[in-house]
Amino acid sequence: MWWLYPGDIGKRVILPPSYTGSPRDMHQRYYDARALVQKYGKPDFFITMTCKPKWEEIQKELKPWQHAHDMPDLTTRVFHSKFEELKTVLFTKGVLGKVVAHVHVIECQKRGLPHAHILIILDERDKLCSPDDYDTVVRAEIPDPDIEPGLRRDDGREVTFDNGKVVNNSWVVPYNPWLLKKYDCHINVEICSSVKSVKYLYKYVWKGVDCVCMEVSSEKGVEDEIKQFVDAHWIFPQEALWRICRYQMNKISPPVVSLQIHLKDHQKTLLPEGRTVRDVLQRERASRTKLTEYFKKNAEDEFARTLLYKEFLEHYVWDQSLMQWNRRRRNNRVIGRVDVVSTRTDNYYLRLLLNHVRGPTSYEDLLKVGSVTFSTYREVAHHLGLLESDTAMRDTLLEATQVQMPSSLRRLFCTILALWNPTGVRELWDEFLPHLIEDHLRSNT
Repeated sequence: MWWLYPGDIGKRVILPPSYTGSPRDMHQRYYDARALVQKYGKPDFFITMTCKPKWEEIQKELKPWQHAHDMPDLTTRVFHSKFEELKTVLFTKGVLGKVVAHVHVIECQKRGLPHAHILIILDERDKLCSPDDYDTVVRAEIPDPDIEPGLRRDDGREVTFDNGKVVNNSWVVPYNPWLLKKYDCHINVEICSSVKSVKYLYKYVWKGVDCVCMEVSSEKGVEDEIKQFVDAHWIFPQEALWRICRYQMNKISPPVVSLQIHLKDHQKTLLPEGRTVRDVLQRERASRTKLTEYFKKNAEDEFARTLLYKEFLEHYVWDQSLMQWNRRRRNNRVIGRVDVVSTRTDNYYLRLLLNHVRGPTSYEDLLKVGSVTFSTYREVAHHLGLLESDTAMRDTLLEATQVQMPSSLRRLFCTILALWNPTGVRELWDEFLPHLIEDHLRSNT
């Protein structure tokens, strides 16, 4: 029987993004990865590497009666060592070209084989620009038996398997011959030729773990994200070993740091167990955030006033212990990403101003334009021309097309029509129609 206590009504238990692999973590990392595209452009390669149970390093350690799936610790360690070598080959030695940014995620299949997804963005000088460039890196045909006998299984343009199945080049997934021979496993190397495929690739990489959950109840009590995640999470032996060994489950390079947006005195504050709200609010640290200290640094530092909020992390580093910004001493590459907020709140107009106004020293300073002081951020944005000629609506839709799926874009478009009353509805419709119906076009082709 499901008991619903009055004190539980309205409660919600959050599984924070600090837990690697949680839905909120995957959602946040997806936006972080999309920040790489805004900085460096679309990815050039999408690589998938899968553990091979017949690797010599695995087979020689097995007893005569054992199989690879009987030794998850062995397959996990061997795959990790080979994947680390692959990362060195790709990112450090640059066998496919100089890498300026990359993303990789480790997943485990239900049959117990770990695999990795890698997205690579190359330097402008090493990007592939023509079909001839593509052919030098990736192939999608049966190998020539005279040139590469080690990759060849049969003669002719067709291959006949032991079960009588005949396949041709249409069955071959894109691959790189050198990587295939070096690692002797499934390594799928695909070229990202269009920016239209970007959000689907990143959604696929950050789709999260497999989940199985079913609940039948006449009433609903506390919405507990932790319980939902634990009950639905399908944990594989290799994933458990990967976490026990403290191997990296995913990585984004260069790192992306989110920059919070909030109105004055509306920042989020943690309430530790056993402390009262008054105790927390009386602490000086409770009033300090990245945004408030950004204002403070602009008032003190002349160079800081030349930067936008999203550019701040490229030159300053956040000291969590002192809750303040300090000038970077090392030339480390870091990308700042301003948090996404709802278009229905004042936070949206605050975010709009922070993306266009350099060097504000306070919330009140953002409300001033010359000698005129406005009462809302929307009025300031309108005065600066950020809301004229549907510019803000178009920028909102442009940003959304890079990260949102078509169904979410359609809801956003309807929200804009209902709340903002754009003047050029037809122009917006014609411009963003391909993005709004993209899923229907794909399903009908």
